[in-house]
Amino acid sequence: MARPNLSYLKNVVLTLTGIPLGVITGITGAASSALSIPFLGFLIGLRGPRAVSTALTVNAVAAFASLLAYSQHGYISWPAALLLVVCQIIGTAQAQKLRGQRKPAPIWTSAFVAVALGLVMAFVGVSKHITIHGVDDLLNPPGPVPHLRLVDYALVAVIGWAVGAIGLVLDLGGLLVVPALVFGMHFAPHWAQGLALVSLALTGVPVVAAHASSGMLEGRSAFWLSCGALFGGLVGAMYATMRFNGGLLLVISGGLLCVVAMVRYVRSEPPVVVEKSS
Repeated sequence: MARPNLSYLKNVVLTLTGIPLGVITGITGAASSALSIPFLGFLIGLRGPRAVSTALTVNAVAAFASLLAYSQHGYISWPAALLLVVCQIIGTAQAQKLRGQRKPAPIWTSAFVAVALGLVMAFVGVSKHITIHGVDDLLNPPGPVPHLRLVDYALVAVIGWAVGAIGLVLDLGGLLVVPALVFGMHFAPHWAQGLALVSLALTGVPVVAAHASSGMLEGRSAFWLSCGALFGGLVGAMYATMRFNGGLLLVISGGLLCVVAMVRYVRSEPPVVVEKSS
């Protein structure tokens, strides 16, 4: 008797797994790869570069899907978003050159920064103690992104470069974009997440293409995960733009940063101690 083909069941599980990953990206404007990579290893035994490339593909698809809702509400300043992406790439490239000359930052440093930022964001979201471009109001959805001045674009460039460099050093990537824009430029969380989604989508495409050309992309798994992430990103973005106020978005994003920090710290391998033979 022939064994039943259970590949369809695996595809269903991958699609259902992609939905919450897309929802996370749509609501927070941040990558879900820190959570999806260990889960891929547990679910289908996908580890190493293949797991990373698959997770990055899911991030990019979810980000592109989420952009639809954010752009419809005017939460994206496209000139500022493109400037952010370019400067972020420059900062990452410059940090990459220095990274080969120095030891990588210890995992506890990355975890500490993520937890600290997460707690600050959650506190601000609960207390509502922040002024957004002169309006002290996180309880209602903001209007479209206002006209930015030249100094605002200069700040976007500096933040993009700093996020690219520091994100690479601390291995936090795009998770720093939203808090940097909220606290550095007093952007409303909706506006910051709109720019973060553009950055996540555009910077993810060349990376995924490079992994695919080198044969490191698990195409079938990435496809079914992306199908779920496409739907999840749409749903998460609709809730973020239509149902959630700025305070709640900060609390959710802060909670995500804390969870990411705990996951990375738990997954970090302890140093190997070599005992000297007597």
